[in-house]
Amino acid sequence: MSKLIKGSRRQKESHCQSSRFLWLKKAFCLFSPIICGGAIGYLISEYGKEFVRPPLTPPDTVFYIVWTALYLIMGYSSLLVFCLSGCRLSCLGGYFSQLALNLCWPVSFFIFGHYRLSVLILAALILSLIATISDFLKISKKAARLNYPYLIWCFFALYLNIASALVN
Repeated sequence: MSKLIKGSRRQKESHCQSSRFLWLKKAFCLFSPIICGGAIGYLISEYGKEFVRPPLTPPDTVFYIVWTALYLIMGYSSLLVFCLSGCRLSCLGGYFSQLALNLCWPVSFFIFGHYRLSVLILAALILSLIATISDFLKISKKAARLNYPYLIWCFFALYLNIASALVN
């Protein structure tokens, strides 16, 4: 059985190496969450300073450090799945859906101040992330497990969002 698995992995790797613009696709997988996160960070840097922060809200520097680490981990896990799936971006559809929700949440919360709508977006993000982890498990357990800290952080963010909706 291990020869069968190794053979199929070799076939996937050779397909990846023969693919045109492979380096661009790999860079897209790895850096898309980092670029999107940086853009959102820049956009919301002037917002969100007026609202009442709920208990257990960490300092802003903690958010910057945690989100940078999470975006790096997300990019790496998507790169793993991309490479192990035969270099098909189509296997990352759910991943890109949760990434889009991840980008919608701070716009809704910080820029527009829609705290209750942000709770719904974050709940959808968590469900989408769970589906992404499930999809990643089929291809790479390591890639799926790399997203566990992100899931935990999203649950913490959900608490902060609900508490912010109640106090603001």
